[in-house]
Amino acid sequence: MVIDFNRSGKPIGIEITAPAKLSAVALNRVLRRFDLPPVTRADLAPLRAA
Repeated sequence: MVIDFNRSGKPIGIEITAPAKLSAVALNRVLRRFDLPPVTRADLAPLRAA
């Protein structure tokens, strides 16, 4: 996973480099650190299908 930040340090994008290995729990841990809303397993379904 690669997180892109703007100049002020706010996350502006997340690149998921290994979608088959990423769980919603792990992604939500990262999102929580930045006060962002959580994802569901259904949100990740298109990534797993790709």
